Amino acid sequence: MTGRMLTEKRRMADRCGLVRQVVVLLTTLSILGLVPGCNDNGGPSVSVTPTGCLEFVAAAAPAAAAVVARPTAGSSCDVAAVEMIVSDVSDLFGTDFVITFDPAVVVLSGSGASATGSILGTGLILDLGSAGSGQINLGLTRTTPPGVDVVGAQLLVTLTFGRVTNATSTSALSFGNASLFDSSAPPVEIPGISWSGGTFVVTAQ
Repeated sequence: MTGRMLTEKRRMADRCGLVRQVVVLLTTLSILGLVPGCNDNGGPSVSVTPTGCLEFVAAAAPAAAAVVARPTAGSSCDVAAVEMIVSDVSDLFGTDFVITFDPAVVVLSGSGASATGSILGTGLILDLGSAGSGQINLGLTRTTPPGVDVVGAQLLVTLTFGRVTNATSTSALSFGNASLFDSSAPPVEIPGISWSGGTFVVTAQ
């Protein structure tokens, strides 16, 4: 074998050895998860943004003469529809109340409020305004007497909230400055009403 052939054979052996070293190194890095741009299956890595799922959990409801918030149809991971339910009240003519919540967790969504199907009937005056960050001031009233006698639990108004965050978090829904009033002229607040809210819960998926 000539000197030239021996030299060429050594070069090929060196190249094969280098290739084997590179393969071993890449295999080790892959096992350790240090190869950029690859996942465990050898494909390109994908950055997955977590999503959240929103639900509304009602508080324990009082026995009678109350307004309670409860979840209803139309809810999804992004939206929570919340009914305000009134029970066992005589001569109900209207209501007005402030709802507070954490605006970092939920916001009023879409049209915000609907009186469709309300025990107060049709042709109602619905006034929905912001009372500040995380506060909604709602007023709902009939336009002419008489009031309505509410027997059992009946729909007053429906509010729709949208999820703001994907992170696991909670927000209380609370009532403030809340009253039901009768059809007297001028209207008189109906006494003895309990108000019960609940909690928005976002669970990271």
